[in-house]
Amino acid sequence: IGERLSKKESVMILQNRRGYHSYLECINCGNVEMCVRCNISLTYHKTFDLLKCHYCGYARKFSKKCTECGSSMVIPKGAGTERVEEELQKIFPSAVIKRLDSDTLTSKKVYQQILKDFYDRKIDILTGTQIISKGLDFPNVTLAAVVNADIGLLNPDFRATEKTFQILTQISGRSGRSESKGEVLIQTNHSEFYVFNDVKNHGYKNFYQNEIKIRQQLNYPPFSRLVIIETKSEDKLLAESKIKELFNLAKQLDKSNKLDILPPNPPLFSKLKDKYR
Repeated sequence: IGERLSKKESVMILQNRRGYHSYLECINCGNVEMCVRCNISLTYHKTFDLLKCHYCGYARKFSKKCTECGSSMVIPKGAGTERVEEELQKIFPSAVIKRLDSDTLTSKKVYQQILKDFYDRKIDILTGTQIISKGLDFPNVTLAAVVNADIGLLNPDFRATEKTFQILTQISGRSGRSESKGEVLIQTNHSEFYVFNDVKNHGYKNFYQNEIKIRQQLNYPPFSRLVIIETKSEDKLLAESKIKELFNLAKQLDKSNKLDILPPNPPLFSKLKDKYR
């Protein structure tokens, strides 16, 4: 980054998670600060000194004490875009650094202004979530970097690898779009995983062949159709009993055993916006 700045070139840094820290954990009792309306951990936003839920919008002041045991041994885990911006500011105090994520985007005008300033070289380093990776053309960018590229791979979604490949390919395409040679740095703990090799070699075909093979083995789309049936209720027992009724009904109607019907399970976020799922 220092090398780029000394040559008056621009840098883009992607961290696909907003906030300052991903979650707060108490070392004393192991409690993670959770949203009161959803079964999901709260993200710490240092700018507002708030703990926020990115699903329902619930927010509260950060008291620096564990809500379970009252201990002040609350440790932040994981780094979001705010933290990346702060670290860059410490290392390159004279650089102009701007962050672009849904927390800083208060209007379309702000978005356009930041992009215009970056294009006009008034901003040296642009950091943000995947908003910065898509279809933007900045001739002066010679370095694009991704912090913790493994985040997307951990999503329990059969398209997780495909989406990661897309984002990494898109951000890679932001660097070296003019005569100047571009460079892309991707930080990962799993560099041997095939998706990174395919991004490195622009191997669309190779990625497709690997991915389609895995999907065929697991009978995932396009070799099958997935249907999800979900119940939501403020009454947890009602949500559970109704989904069991639906499961039994589906089993009953599938007389020729054409379908793979999985028994009811709570999803990753078993409660969102006061409703059990």
